[in-house]
Amino acid sequence: MRILAPALAVAFVAIAVTHETARAQSVADSAWAMGNVALAEQLYETQIVDGAATQRTLHRLALIRAWSDRFDSSLDLFNELVEAAPDNVEAALDRAKVLSWQNDLEGAAAAYRRVSESHPDSREARLGLARVLSWSGDMPGAETVYLTMLEADAADAEALAGHARMAAWLGDLAEAERRWRRALDLHPNDVVLLTGLGATLRWQGLPSAAVEVLERALALSPDDEEARQEYRLARLSVAPRLGPSLAYETDSDGNRIATLWHDQTMWPSGWLAINTNAYARTSQLAAMSSRAYGGLVELRFRIANGWEIDAGAGVNYSPDRAATSKPQWRARVATPGSLPVQLWARHWRRALDETAPLIRNGVELSETSLGVRGTVGRTRAEASFSFADYRASEANRRRGLMLSASHRVGGPWTLGAALRGFSFEEDRNDGYFDPDVYGLVEIQIGWAKQISSWHLGLTASPGVQKVGRGTTSVSGSARLRSTIGYEFGPGQLVSLHSGYSSAGLRSFSTGNADYRYFSTALAVGWAF
Repeated sequence: MRILAPALAVAFVAIAVTHETARAQSVADSAWAMGNVALAEQLYETQIVDGAATQRTLHRLALIRAWSDRFDSSLDLFNELVEAAPDNVEAALDRAKVLSWQNDLEGAAAAYRRVSESHPDSREARLGLARVLSWSGDMPGAETVYLTMLEADAADAEALAGHARMAAWLGDLAEAERRWRRALDLHPNDVVLLTGLGATLRWQGLPSAAVEVLERALALSPDDEEARQEYRLARLSVAPRLGPSLAYETDSDGNRIATLWHDQTMWPSGWLAINTNAYARTSQLAAMSSRAYGGLVELRFRIANGWEIDAGAGVNYSPDRAATSKPQWRARVATPGSLPVQLWARHWRRALDETAPLIRNGVELSETSLGVRGTVGRTRAEASFSFADYRASEANRRRGLMLSASHRVGGPWTLGAALRGFSFEEDRNDGYFDPDVYGLVEIQIGWAKQISSWHLGLTASPGVQKVGRGTTSVSGSARLRSTIGYEFGPGQLVSLHSGYSSAGLRSFSTGNADYRYFSTALAVGWAF
């Protein structure tokens, strides 16, 4: 009995310690279950200090720290846990999630891949990998993972949604719509799928069809926040909209121009919008001062398959020219915006009344433009060609070309390049056909960010321009544009814009490479 006494004492101590550890674990788990995260964190940390931490202790404490953005501390715990328990799939998956929350998308992708390789049947690992790849811009890689998931289960709703979303993000909206609809054939009451289809229809310029689909989603789940947000955006697309603005422009030629502009859009039906705009302008150059006014009513048809047809007519008026009233009209047709490549054509006839000399000389512009634009992922390219007739006391013809490409490099940044130019058929020194030849090549660096209700933007475009004929007519150029706006509510934005340019392309009547242009505008966009 004396021999057994020490052993029994050790056993009793072990039982007591085990009981105390189990009780501590139970108390911490109860705090976790009740949502008292602060108390749970304190109790789990005490277990670690006492050397009584379990896998659950480390796992939950790591999650608590990640939820409060203490990512490094969280990952230290996850690394310890995954090393000690390599078969703990749930911990490995949560570690990958924390890496993605930390914006370490490369590390998150590697973590998900390791889980997929060690546990080929882990659907969550494949789904997480696809999402991280898409967030990092690797749309083809994400699409491949989604296709692999669909090979295993053709009815996997989340994989179907991701597969459709990839087509939309790659700019192929028509294919995205087909994928959403095929997914809904299998899951007709899936709110995520209905919301995705509604967003895609809105992006295609079919807001009425989007509203109909999203109303179905909200009937199934009235409190779904994503569906509610998409529904608000779709409704805003067809809401009555007002757009007054006031702009002041000045340049090194001495032009001083103030323009009050108002734009209004109404949607009497889902396929027809009526846009009206009107302006009043005062232009001054030295002792010459002129006024101009104008208005246009335009019908914008949105056909069910996405084609866009616009037609409008109005009048330009000025009391400071011989022919006080001049008609204006505009027409445009465009292929569906859902296609990766969109074609458009436009014709516009109007009075050219930006400056006092243009108004006094009664210059009229009749211009036809043809263009193409395409989007692949984060890259967008556009090209257009125009030919225009200028009519006044003398006539002239102008040809114009524009090429541009831009890429969203990540975050708020966009990089691009553009080539623009024009040439007049005849070389005249009449003040409004100058310069007779112009070319501009520039790099475009854009930054745009929304902070709470504030919208901020800045674009810098350094370049090289050729003004006029001859080899000595090449010089540097710069354009700057800034925007600051405040959003009072969805579709209700007040913004202030300012601009500077040394590029002659923005000039009104100059053949001088030393040209400078400045502008300021206050604009309101208000949807009801």
